[in-house]
Amino acid sequence: MKSIDDFLSKFKIIRNPKENREQVILIINRIVGTDITESEVQIEKGIVNIHSHPAIKGLVFMQKDRIITEVKEKLPDLHISDIR
Repeated sequence: MKSIDDFLSKFKIIRNPKENREQVILIINRIVGTDITESEVQIEKGIVNIHSHPAIKGLVFMQKDRIITEVKEKLPDLHISDIR
């Protein structure tokens, strides 16, 4: 018979939303080569919203697939489906 720890083990990886946002920002800044701040990024319902200069947003959108792939690799518990 399985113990309760076996059933609850999938919930042990839950991170603080602020930590997730910081990690996503680090990934974006490293891939794009910009300096996006915490106040410019919002993660809600699997969508990363960037409130920055249009030129920076353009750079991010050109690397969108690469960013999403790396976020899925580094943060498997965070489900990101789009960057806007």
